[in-house]
Parts: sequence; C-alpha cells; structure tokens
Amino acid sequence: LCVHGKGTPRRSYLYVDDAVKAFELILFQGEVGEVYNVGTKEEISVLEVTKAIIKAYGRDKEEDKWIEYVADRTFNDQRYFISTAKLDRLGWKPEIKFDEGLKKTIKWYRDNPAHWEPEALIGALVPHPRR
Repeated sequence: LCVHGKGTPRRSYLYVDDAVKAFELILFQGEVGEVYNVGTKEEISVLEVTKAIIKAYGRDKEEDKWIEYVADRTFNDQRYFISTAKLDRLGWKPEIKFDEGLKKTIKWYRDNPAHWEPEALIGALVPHPRR
C-alpha cells in the first residue's frame, strides 16, 4: 500500500451508512439554505489506516512488506478538522466505529466482486457510461 511521506496526516473516516443517515437527516430536518458539515471527531493517521488494512487481511506480521513509502505531496494538509455542531444539534452522530466500518467494507468488497472487478469497471471509465 502506498503511503505519502511518513503517513502522518490525520483524517476523519466515516462509514457509508453513517454518511447516508446524516444526509437523510439533513434532507428531512435541516433548514433550507443552511450548510451542514458531515464528519466525525475521530481522527486517524494515514499510516494507522494503512496498518489497519494490513491487519484486517492478517498480514500484520509482515507489515513492512506491504507498505511502500513514497515522496509526500508538496501541499499535503496535516488535517481537515470540521465542525459538525449544526448536524449534532439535529441529533446525528456516527454509529459505526472505524474498525467495524473497515471490516464491513472489506466484507462488502469480498461479497460483491461484480461491482469492482476490472471487467465491471471498464464501462465506468469511459466518458459516458452506458450502464
């Protein structure tokens, strides 16, 4: 897995079901014209995510073999912290923790290969997909 620089930038990762629930809440209970930031206060470094993926695949004993460090991007922000206060006031909060979301994501990809195998992606990579 490719890691830019030392993998120190921190990001907030949100499981897709939590994002969908946030958008649904905003759609039905949010104020028209208002801006709502969707995110989580939990931050994880890029390197921690990389190591979690390697561990999820049972390869953590040979972690170094699976990580390729490359030059960092010139302008790689260390973090993108956003305030979710408005969304919090609507009663939303993420339900799925990072580790559980990662396991569910990996399971989905394993259970649904037709959605991401090369043959399935070719049509999506043309300027006007016909599917």
